[in-house]
Amino acid sequence: MDGARKEIIMNANVVFDPKAHVDAQEMGVPFFHFSIDDVLPALIEVTDKNIPLFDHPMFSLLKEIHEIYGVHVGLYLFYQKEINRKVRNLTEVRDLKKELEEAGGWLYFAPHALDYDTKPFEQPHEDTENVFNTIYTEIDRFAGKGSYASWVRLHFYSESFEFADYFKRRGVSALFSTDRPAGSYRMPEERAQALLAHGHTTYENANFIRTQFRVEFFANDALSDEAIRALYEGALGTYGYIIIYTHEYEFDRPEIHTYVRKAFEILNSLGVKSLKRI
Repeated sequence: MDGARKEIIMNANVVFDPKAHVDAQEMGVPFFHFSIDDVLPALIEVTDKNIPLFDHPMFSLLKEIHEIYGVHVGLYLFYQKEINRKVRNLTEVRDLKKELEEAGGWLYFAPHALDYDTKPFEQPHEDTENVFNTIYTEIDRFAGKGSYASWVRLHFYSESFEFADYFKRRGVSALFSTDRPAGSYRMPEERAQALLAHGHTTYENANFIRTQFRVEFFANDALSDEAIRALYEGALGTYGYIIIYTHEYEFDRPEIHTYVRKAFEILNSLGVKSLKRI
């Protein structure tokens, strides 16, 4: 890589640094961020069955890792999804504000997409904004306005930099980009390389943070504790923090429950702490 190109990549992160959030929360580094994509069926299920939120298997596990390891969890929402051959949507989710508040407010929410088949960056701008607005309206209703996530992963890693101003008005300071080796799908090559090199960059006034790990990949590869620890240590050495996530549908697999516990037990053993309210 020539010197001029290397300088462009090295300077592609100057506007935004995720680690700046740590100081604001009076935490020491290193830290991790955990989130779950494609969320809706579990919320519909606790509504349909009229069961306490934390009696649901997924939410029960999330409560467990919160109580043991202090994990805060971002939930990124579909507006609608076909469930048991019927299209269901967020308007059907019951009011959960009291349960979330009594639990301590460690679950927080943001838009993901209209549905599985809709990529936000492929929709007309007005349609996408309407979807985001509708999801935020429902978050206000069932979870409360104080429950917004400030880092957000859009469906299919949509690098929707066109919505930089919109998300900033919603209190979102960064969007997550892909964990794949491409680095980026819609930004210039130097931004993709900056994401790979630094873990964050800024483009068209939008901040991006590179996703690093998926819990399901740990499970799919049957990784040992030592292998996961080595991956974490490599990421901490490169970026100074861990970004890890999974998908709601993965919680149907017993091995995912095992690897969720394992993922945070190892982070805890390394002294890596959860970011709060991000």
